[in-house]
Amino acid sequence: MKLYIVRHGETDWNKARRVQGFSDIPLNEYGRHLARETAEGMKDIPFDLAYTSPLIRARETAEIILAGREIPLIESNGIKEMGFGEYEGMCISGKEKRRKVKRLKNSLLIQGILSRQRAERVYQTLWSGPDNS
Repeated sequence: MKLYIVRHGETDWNKARRVQGFSDIPLNEYGRHLARETAEGMKDIPFDLAYTSPLIRARETAEIILAGREIPLIESNGIKEMGFGEYEGMCISGKEKRRKVKRLKNSLLIQGILSRQRAERVYQTLWSGPDNS
């Protein structure tokens, strides 16, 4: 078995360097362009199925890459982005970063404790099949 992992295309929040997490931010036009370029680069790769996060940026990227192909696209919370709570939407550069980086780092350290659990969730999602999504 081969596993291909593709990150979603660019969003306006990516471009502005804002933390996205669970915020459901759509692709921007450049993100759609990147997805089309990825589709072109992967057009000859046979896929049996594909998984996507329920977030619109991930789903749209997958739909663009798989367009015109009869490949099941399975939506799963098991591979959804990590949430960042109150930090979502914050800019991670400039003055805002200096003011809030300590609080964000502490939050990420706490969430880091959960990273093993998240890895196990992703593993279960991908290897247990669509019925366990």
